[in-house]
Amino acid sequence: MSMNLLEKNVGQKDKYIRIGAGSLLIVLAGTGAIGAWGFIGLIPLATGLLGTCPAYTLLGKSTVCSHEHSSCCGSAAASEPPASAEPAAPAEPAVSSEAAAPAEESATSEANPPA
Repeated sequence: MSMNLLEKNVGQKDKYIRIGAGSLLIVLAGTGAIGAWGFIGLIPLATGLLGTCPAYTLLGKSTVCSHEHSSCCGSAAASEPPASAEPAAPAEPAVSSEAAAPAEESATSEANPPA
């Protein structure tokens, strides 16, 4: 079983998050605000810049947009509703016949007062 470790499997939003978080960790480690462990930020920075993540490859995961769903990138192809979707009709409030009867009686008694 061969795996292509350089296959692009990191999507746009994922890239921005990785580059931002990695850069922040590296800057904080470089200024001494956090310990040397902050240089671990090189990993998300590199995977964000390269667009590939070896861990995603091993897990069979990808965040690259395929336009088969509507939540990845907000493009026109993804945001259009399916052709078979029909608008839902507004629901009418349910009124039971028991609740309607007293209302009708009071309306008729007001219109025709007893003599």
